Amino acid sequence: VIYERSQIIFLSSFATADSLTGHKFKYVFRMMPNTQKLASQQASAAQSLGYKKVIILYSRDLVSRELAFLFEDAVLAKNIKVIKRASFFVVQGRNYRPIISQFNSESFDAVFIASDAESGGEMVRQLREMGLSQPIIGSDKLANREYNQIAGENASNNTIVPSIYKTDTSSQISLNFAKNYLAEYE
Repeated sequence: VIYERSQIIFLSSFATADSLTGHKFKYVFRMMPNTQKLASQQASAAQSLGYKKVIILYSRDLVSRELAFLFEDAVLAKNIKVIKRASFFVVQGRNYRPIISQFNSESFDAVFIASDAESGGEMVRQLREMGLSQPIIGSDKLANREYNQIAGENASNNTIVPSIYKTDTSSQISLNFAKNYLAEYE
C-alpha cells in the first residue's frame, strides 16, 4: 500500500500470494506466478503423470494454506480424488508420524506438500522412513538445498516442484549459462 500510494514501483521477486498483487495496484508487481497459477500447473502435472488419488499436507501459514486449497480445487476439477487432507504446525524437530499414520494404509498416487523447506523436508524424511515411496508434489519453497539436506538425497528424489530459474553464483555452470544467455538475448 505504501508503494502504491507513493507511486513507487515495487517488484516482488519471490512473493506468490495473491494478497500482495491481487489488489489491482498500478505500481506493485510480482516476478513469479501467483499461487493460483502454481496450483493449476501442479494439478496439470499430476494429471499428466496419471495420478488419480492424492494426499494433501500443508503447514498452517497463510501462503501454504492458500496453495493447498487452490491445489485441491484444481485437482478436483481434473477428476483427481483427494484421499486425505491434513494441516500441521511448523515446529523444528516435529514428529509428523501421527499425521502420516492417518493415511499410510490408504491407496494413493502422490503426496502434495505445501510448507517451508525445513518442515517439508522433515515430512518427506518421515514419509520415507514409514515406507511410503509415492512421489511428492511440493510448493516452490521445496526447490532448494535445505529441503534436500533435511529429507535426505534418496528421500527427496521423485519430488516435483515448480521452479523459477535463478542464477546460482556458487555454480560455474550456472554463471556460464547466465553469461551466454545474456550475450545472446541482451
